[in-house]
Amino acid sequence: MLASLPEEILLQIFCLIEVNDILAIRQTCRSLELFTRERSVWYDAFQVHVRQQGLSSPGLQGRPVLSLSATQLERLTRHCLRFHSNWISPTPKWTRRLDIHPDPSSEVWKTMNVSVQFLPGYHGRFVITNTVQKIIPGNHGTHQTWPQFLIQCWDLGREEPQCIARMQIVASWARVLVNSEPANPAVVALTQLPVTGRGTASLYTIDLAADDPFEAFKHLKEVPSFRFSVALHGDILIVTDEDHIIRLIDTQLGRVTCALHPPIVNDDPQIRPEEHRALQVVFLDSHLLVFCRQYIFIYTLPSDIPSLVETGLANQQEAVVIRPAASYKWQWRVDNIVVAPRYNHVGEDAIHIVPTNSSSRPPVIDILLRYDTWFPWPVNMLHQYALFPDPSYRPGASPDLSSDSSNVPYFASKESNPRMVHSMPSPVRIFSPSALVLGQRGTALWLEARPDPSVPEQAADLGQRVAGMVLSQPRRLPPVREVGGNRVMPGYVAEAPAIGTSERAVEREDARKKRISVFHETEADENTWLRVALEDNEGKVAVATANGSILLAEYAPCLGFS
Repeated sequence: MLASLPEEILLQIFCLIEVNDILAIRQTCRSLELFTRERSVWYDAFQVHVRQQGLSSPGLQGRPVLSLSATQLERLTRHCLRFHSNWISPTPKWTRRLDIHPDPSSEVWKTMNVSVQFLPGYHGRFVITNTVQKIIPGNHGTHQTWPQFLIQCWDLGREEPQCIARMQIVASWARVLVNSEPANPAVVALTQLPVTGRGTASLYTIDLAADDPFEAFKHLKEVPSFRFSVALHGDILIVTDEDHIIRLIDTQLGRVTCALHPPIVNDDPQIRPEEHRALQVVFLDSHLLVFCRQYIFIYTLPSDIPSLVETGLANQQEAVVIRPAASYKWQWRVDNIVVAPRYNHVGEDAIHIVPTNSSSRPPVIDILLRYDTWFPWPVNMLHQYALFPDPSYRPGASPDLSSDSSNVPYFASKESNPRMVHSMPSPVRIFSPSALVLGQRGTALWLEARPDPSVPEQAADLGQRVAGMVLSQPRRLPPVREVGGNRVMPGYVAEAPAIGTSERAVEREDARKKRISVFHETEADENTWLRVALEDNEGKVAVATANGSILLAEYAPCLGFS
């Protein structure tokens, strides 16, 4: 009966059933067995069950889907679904585990990893580490103990991790920023506070094919900087200082172009509340979102930023001063926060951030945060929010003043304030780090205390664990209700299933949302975990430890495309 249907009807039916059902139908008769090997069947299956569901596609690594054969499409689709099933399981199973150790030296008596970051644009193949090393006093005729920072780039595409680039500097503190735009020549910015004097930022590219690792970091230029570096976005370095003013440094010009001031408190510019300290930023086409300890500020950037500073940062007050166009205040202070614009699938072979041009709608922004307390530890709870753009926002309509709030993509109304999506328990050990990371595909990972299994949800001194989950991504915004003349927020945001999602898939998704995955656990106090990095499209996790080593785990087997 089924085999007698026209092919176009069969294709429509196959788009409505699960992949396992397609494989089961393959076993029924010869004609259906041949039809289930058609390229159009697996092309549609990949689009419906992987792309439209926003699932990761490990191993594809930018290959055009249109160039794949029927056999490759089937293998890719089944590979992605198996990976996703493992990725969201209670205890995901790694397929490859690697350990990276900084180079031993008789002069080093203590090491600690400061940061670990995957290099964007390379599908998780390269990772950047920053390790602080304390030198034994008295060596080289000095009794000073200034720390030495070892910055390395590791190639994970080989059988064993290999350091392909390295450099060492001596400074009171150094931070490595990875450029969010992979195509930019400046791959990393090294911001440092020297032993004496003002801080600087050095821009480097990386020769990934260099024979000598010490020659792989190629210095491009050096620009003056400030005490706290926030992000590197293309040619713009975002920094701040104790005054909580965000400076945008044009690295091509080597000077500040814009100074983004927080609101003045009590008409006194000398009041600098800690609640205004910037933690994260998000660049949009013509706006900048700054996420602070208790506020979110949105700034309208000039379409053509003039460079008024003539010589370095000598006259920083001559930079374009911008005040917030709108703001939002959290109910409590934030201990840690990560943000990411929602990724949309555009076309067949690429993933783009929305908006892609000035006429596009602003993206929904996913937020994961942990609130702070007055005690020496943060709240044992994580919260996910979704920041929806204002429905009345008109892209491309520039306000007369940068502080004009009449046309901003967020915070213009209660509909465009952060909406809570999900809350989850997450115990934290006293005085231990609370690292958060949010991947491109919506996977959130965090460090937390390993709870006592004998006491539900009770944190105990039993070590640490790396926990995580694929965050819910609501696709519709519930209205703000009127109750007794007052506007009432609807509470948690409901999630609408994607187009074409089957009833069984909806049930599985509802069950998944209630489950937190545990990727790693440890009971060793001497090997405290400090940082975590994530490449969720390829299923890779990196954990930095207090002894300087890096634990790397891969959760997707090799796809095997030639």
